[in-house]
Amino acid sequence: MDDSVIGRIFDVQAYSVNDGPGIRTLIFLKGCTLNCKWCSNPESINPSPQLRYIEVHCKKFCRECINTCPELSISIENMKFTWDNKKCLNCTHFSCVKSCPTEALSVCGEMISSTKLVEIIKKDIPFFGKDGGVTLSGGEPFAQPDFAKSLLKKCKDKGISTVVETALNIPWKNIKMSIPFIDFFIFDLKIFNTYDHKKFCGAENKQILHNIKRLVETAEIPILPRIPIIPGINDDLDNINAIGDFLKKLGLINVQLMPYMNLGTDKYKQIGEEYSLTNMLSPSQENLKKIEKILIFHGITCR
Repeated sequence: MDDSVIGRIFDVQAYSVNDGPGIRTLIFLKGCTLNCKWCSNPESINPSPQLRYIEVHCKKFCRECINTCPELSISIENMKFTWDNKKCLNCTHFSCVKSCPTEALSVCGEMISSTKLVEIIKKDIPFFGKDGGVTLSGGEPFAQPDFAKSLLKKCKDKGISTVVETALNIPWKNIKMSIPFIDFFIFDLKIFNTYDHKKFCGAENKQILHNIKRLVETAEIPILPRIPIIPGINDDLDNINAIGDFLKKLGLINVQLMPYMNLGTDKYKQIGEEYSLTNMLSPSQENLKKIEKILIFHGITCR
């Protein structure tokens, strides 16, 4: 009997070397319970399919998209293409995408079965070597718990190594059901103060901290915490000290620092949203060294 489950993804990226051991196929699941202001994958947050517009591909004089949109969502004025995201959320056919002659429009978020996705992943097996495999990312993989579990189990059944990247802002039951099929676990710990976490990430962090403790107590697999370093938001002494103290008490003594990079800024425009950290710069090497020293003081090794 086929136990395939349908889920929604927005990308499949082969030959990834930054998302777990070895060379990996990265699966991006759609939908996230956080809304971090620096998110480099803004198209991952909304669980519904979204219209994506790439201006350089658009012949604004053809107007095929306007003619075919039943929601009357699209307009072009003064050679500027705009659309109403709220109206697009009700759309199930995206006829504008089908009518676009230059592929300036696309749909971000496709439904796919875990069985079909494993067949895609299997094509990359020759490149995995002894350490590589598949990594589920997002978005939040555990926001689609049945799909994540089905996909992870099918990969394990095929002998494919599995990694999950998660923000852990999700009910524990969603996580627990997949743990038997995960070889390596990566989670982000962004801000320790609950008030600041809600301000910059869109939700409190109580559930996240609780899940980290449960994970350490339950899972018998390698666990890697990651800390994104966002200048002026979470790189202060108090936050780094608090995170270092918390992780050390749990025995998590290896951490990956992830310096902010503005790689996702164009994506916000493509899905019709504004990026609030436009003038944000990457952290300096000097500041990263200071953060590393603080964590070393807590007995934590950084990379």
